Amino acid sequence: MKPFVIGLVFSVVAMTTSAQCPTEPLVLGSQDAIDNFSTNYPNCTHLSAPLYIDEVDGVINNLLGLSAVESAYLIKIQNTHIAQLNGLENLLSIQELWLNSNYNLIDFAGLDLIANIDLLNVIDNTALESADGLGSLSQISQLNFFDNTSLTDLTALSQITQLNGLRIAGNNLTTLDGLSNLVSVEGEIFVSNEQVINLNVFSGLNNLTASLFLWNNPVLTDVSVFQEVTQLQDLVIVGCNQIQGFQGFENLTQVAGIFRLGFNPQMTDLTAFGNLSTVGSLDIYENDNLLSLDGLEGLIEVTEAVYLMDNPNLMDIGALESINPQGLQQVVISRNTSLSTCDNDFVCQVIFDPEISEEIQANANGCNSVPQVAARCILEVPQAKPLPTLDLWPSPANQGLNVLAGGAFIRGLDVYNVQGELIDTVRYTSDQTLSQAELNVSAYASGLYFISINTDRGLVHSKFIKR
Repeated sequence: MKPFVIGLVFSVVAMTTSAQCPTEPLVLGSQDAIDNFSTNYPNCTHLSAPLYIDEVDGVINNLLGLSAVESAYLIKIQNTHIAQLNGLENLLSIQELWLNSNYNLIDFAGLDLIANIDLLNVIDNTALESADGLGSLSQISQLNFFDNTSLTDLTALSQITQLNGLRIAGNNLTTLDGLSNLVSVEGEIFVSNEQVINLNVFSGLNNLTASLFLWNNPVLTDVSVFQEVTQLQDLVIVGCNQIQGFQGFENLTQVAGIFRLGFNPQMTDLTAFGNLSTVGSLDIYENDNLLSLDGLEGLIEVTEAVYLMDNPNLMDIGALESINPQGLQQVVISRNTSLSTCDNDFVCQVIFDPEISEEIQANANGCNSVPQVAARCILEVPQAKPLPTLDLWPSPANQGLNVLAGGAFIRGLDVYNVQGELIDTVRYTSDQTLSQAELNVSAYASGLYFISINTDRGLVHSKFIKR
């Protein structure tokens, strides 16, 4: 749903009368200023300039002086003593309504006729208990409820079927009932610091492609409502203390942006993501009981970065074996203190690709540094991705070693000694890429060497002897 345009098109008569409305942003800073609004601006029904209501000059207890207003561009009400919104009962539409830090506000009584809002921001109204008063609201683009610590009831929002964005955070909600008639959210769903066990109110969002952020929901256990979702822009599940697995995402195949799982201490199982093939950025961190990445075996494309950090019991990342690293910008494998083996084909290709920034540190021995992993890639997996027609000659070599990649194009060569130390590197630019290369080995000491060949088909390892 595209943001709707609030109908602030005036008739000739309306234009005449609205000439007496403020034409510049107006601050009403006291009860007297509100009470005198109709005197100072007679016949003002359509506010095209922003209106700010804030106790900068005295206490504000009610909004009755605004009863003539029928439509507005922006009204921001903050730091007042109002308990309800009586005085706005004739308001039918508004582009932006902000209700910030009105510590006596208990509900939305006074807005009973309003049907259209583009942006509704409700922030830090600590006495607010419900959305009562918004029962006529049916057209809205962005809905935000933040830090209303007494808010337990959203049932009055049942007329809303479409949103561009939904952000609910830091309230006292045990259920999101009232949003069960949503059929479309095109932008972002953000649910944080609520007491909800499940998200079943979103069962009607079968075509959800938005970003889904589930951030610090301490009792959330069930995400099965998303079983029809196949693609998302972002998926971020962080600080959900009770989640063990992610049953409900079995049909998810693509996350175009961020795929992030972090600070989920009970998370042990990623098998629900078995059909996930493409992500923008893979970010898995601070999951205390995660032992492996099993479930991500179908992942073949990561377009931006991979971050595996601070998972203390993670021992196996072999599920990333099939990722094609081409196009990746960065890979970080850090502080996974039980991870001793990370020389799978994906990581080995990353290490030997000069276009990718890699950081491997503070894991268990064997996966504790880039040189350590590089040595294992060369010494322990000499043919991680063999090419059937790869030829090296002569062997033993004396002056030059010929390398034929059998139909593949050679992008670069890396040579290691038997200690796993890099002793020589050759890189070819795109216009120099060869199907056959010659490596000058005349300065090498006699002995056994391992060569890593970066081709357009992948990374190939072999060995040769210098005479």
